[in-house]
Amino acid sequence: YYPRKIVMEEGTGTWCGWCVRGIETIERMRTKYPDNFIGIALHTGDKMSNPENYSDLIARFTGVPNCFLDRNSADPKAVDLSITERYITQVKDKGRAQIIANAMFSLPDSSAITVTTTTTFGFSGSGDWRIAYVLVEDSIGPYLQSNFYANNSSYNNPSNYMYEWVSKPSQILTMYNDVACGIYPTLGGKEGSLPLTVTEGESHNSLFTLYLPSNVRNRNHIRVVTLLIDNNTGEILNADEVSVERDKALDQ
Repeated sequence: YYPRKIVMEEGTGTWCGWCVRGIETIERMRTKYPDNFIGIALHTGDKMSNPENYSDLIARFTGVPNCFLDRNSADPKAVDLSITERYITQVKDKGRAQIIANAMFSLPDSSAITVTTTTTFGFSGSGDWRIAYVLVEDSIGPYLQSNFYANNSSYNNPSNYMYEWVSKPSQILTMYNDVACGIYPTLGGKEGSLPLTVTEGESHNSLFTLYLPSNVRNRNHIRVVTLLIDNNTGEILNADEVSVERDKALDQ
């Protein structure tokens, strides 16, 4: 087995007062499991909405905050800290394959990113494995976020993980991280990015060029998440997350 990075794709919106639960869950899991957790915020109905190529997954949300954990089920789950942590602890050491990524701006104007990946499988067999590339941005805002936990006595207990939000206002200026700008080339990944037959311990290198969409606000605040997807089941087998470096050759 390989170490596994669990991916939460979470539906959220600034208008949704319960969605601060997603902000809290992602921040806590990223802090507690920095090597095993990746959060991706899929915004709907606000100024960060409509990440490219994500509409089919967003359409499956029955409400927000909902989420998919590694897309391991057809239906989304309610965002909950204990459920998320339980899942992470169960699978974080049981990756059947690993993917390691590197990302660099590849044009002088930083309008394109070249992503290289090395994927190694811990098993032999035939299947349809694909790589998808998610562009996420941090430090967006501030925007007004609704907070239904404000003055809510049901959560006014220090043992509740939403306790700190009780004392915050019902509308609070918030900076947003992990905001999805898009997933490329498709939601299910790039066909042919990995061979159809793999051998245990064998590594496969892939390269993909991603052109920045117009919804990127600050190129200094973006990251690339690479998803290793089993296209037969739709499940994310593993992932990696990297900042984008600048190719020094572009400055020469």
